Amino acid sequence: MTCSQDHRCVPARTRFWKFWNALMVAGILACPAGLFAHPMGNFSISHYAGIHVGQGFIELHYLIDMAEIPTFQEFQQNDLVAQADDPRVRSYLSNQAEAFRKGLFLTLNGKP
Repeated sequence: MTCSQDHRCVPARTRFWKFWNALMVAGILACPAGLFAHPMGNFSISHYAGIHVGQGFIELHYLIDMAEIPTFQEFQQNDLVAQADDPRVRSYLSNQAEAFRKGLFLTLNGKP
């Protein structure tokens, strides 16, 4: 505990937390807003296809990572709410998965 000349005493713990809070606020204010955006840009849509070939089967995992703006546009166009338990979200995802599945075509040794 330290005391000022007017005999007001401040515990070391309080000084530490005041300093820590001031440091955190300064750090947040010093960071540009762009640092908190999507790493590939606010408009990006990244695609990933993982293919696993096993004996007698082929498995495909297809992932789409949509940044903020394409996601917002997709929600607006399909009248969706950003809640995972919204039944419209499940229906939308199911329809999207089916559309992607229909676009796949696999041949092996020239045979479908």
